[in-house]
Amino acid sequence: MKKILLIALFVATGAVAQETTTTSAPATTSDSTSTFSFGGLLDDLRKSPLSLSFSNEVGSTRGTDHAVNGFYNDFSGLLSYKLTDKDSFRFNTGFYASDAIGKAEEKNVQWTGATLRYKRSQILVADKHGVDMSAEFRLNAFDKFWDKDGDKRTGSYSFRANFSRELMNNVSMFTQLRYDEYFRTSSAAKVGRRKFVALLYPSWVFAKDWYLATAVSFNWYIGANGTTEKGKKIQKYTNRIGFAPEVGYAFNKDFSIGAYWDSTPFTSNDGKFFAEGLGKGSTFATYLSYKLF
Repeated sequence: MKKILLIALFVATGAVAQETTTTSAPATTSDSTSTFSFGGLLDDLRKSPLSLSFSNEVGSTRGTDHAVNGFYNDFSGLLSYKLTDKDSFRFNTGFYASDAIGKAEEKNVQWTGATLRYKRSQILVADKHGVDMSAEFRLNAFDKFWDKDGDKRTGSYSFRANFSRELMNNVSMFTQLRYDEYFRTSSAAKVGRRKFVALLYPSWVFAKDWYLATAVSFNWYIGANGTTEKGKKIQKYTNRIGFAPEVGYAFNKDFSIGAYWDSTPFTSNDGKFFAEGLGKGSTFATYLSYKLF
């Protein structure tokens, strides 16, 4: 399971030096050469509209008996292009390696799919409107491995509105409203068609470069009800509230690490206030994020 959100903290960092050498022959002939510098290339790329980042997440999952039932490694690459000061495109993809405990499938490596995102920033700005706002449109392609419930989903498109505001010194709130519509190869009524998510993400930066955060997500599935062969109505998907506390550290503006625990304390249609066993189906993970240029 991917992390819900990764905070990007910006602190000062030194630039990579560029090294160039030149040699000259006598006046009658001239010969100049320059040695290749990877640091110089990165310098040039950092000044360009392109940016490339990587994230790697390693975690464990727990089953309904609270015991660890597997481990995974999720690696992603993100390539962005800035069109203007406010408009940008981003493409990301990666792979997911899992190792289930006590199951015949054992180790697996899968493509995680791909996402193309367009983002419009500074729709609202805090200085003028009291809140910063951006909006996104995403196209997602899914690998068939993730179709574990037979939902025949091949991808989705997603609209997202993002709001952020600094509440007080070093304390901020990020809010996201998200709507997903799924592409399906089946028109069965039981297939999940759309989803609406509201995310609250308060964060607190303390001790200079350390931060604490807690993600609270509200997930509603729309058009996910169906019927059995005998005509009995069922609800294949349950609406739920997710809870994910997180702690992280930013070494500089390009490199950060962290850890989080993702759980589902509330679900619909189970007849209980708290979901049975808060740790059931939970994930504990550590991650790192690095921006190359």
